[in-house]
Amino acid sequence: MVLMKKLVSGSAVSAALFLALVGCSGGGPAPSSSGGSPSSTQSSASPTPTPVYKPADAKGPAQNVPKPEKPALADEFSEKGLDAFTRYWYAAYNYAVETGDIAVVTQITQSSCSYCNKVLGNIDAQYKAKRWSVGDQILVARAQIANLGFKPASNGAYQMMLQLNLPDATSYKSDGTVGETRAASVANGAIFNAAYQDSKWFVYDIGKIG
Repeated sequence: MVLMKKLVSGSAVSAALFLALVGCSGGGPAPSSSGGSPSSTQSSASPTPTPVYKPADAKGPAQNVPKPEKPALADEFSEKGLDAFTRYWYAAYNYAVETGDIAVVTQITQSSCSYCNKVLGNIDAQYKAKRWSVGDQILVARAQIANLGFKPASNGAYQMMLQLNLPDATSYKSDGTVGETRAASVANGAIFNAAYQDSKWFVYDIGKIG
């Protein structure tokens, strides 16, 4: 199924969001059978080719999806750190959408985030059923600190105001037939709530603006 359905959360705002990586071996010199000067022989293995990323299409899920790397800035307790973390979270989410591997995004998500639990659970169930989606990522078009500035809101979270773009999306069943579709939409307002614990950011909640 296409992900990113609406969900009511428990944050300060009403939470809903549209649904988002050679070697060579060499032999040493070998003595000649004639007992003369040794001659060197080497054999080199060809470098292992780097797997080529292939996006999902109607024939199957994405292949060789590069795992997002967390920038050091994303662990910094600052406005810039929160911005970097917000963008990294969506990169990790999109990685899960393409691969079914929710481990990366789960590690940076609090278990109390009901919205997150639902969408990540949907991703996990989709891939276990051998289904996949095309174009179901979430693109961060704009991110800025909430009007209250870099300080906790009444719910204790630090907030980023986001504009999210969603491309056209299609889900496919295990037999290759179309399951669901979603039309593209732009400038979807969202509020991203994060908590800072043990020198790291974690998602606390995600909700819709307005």
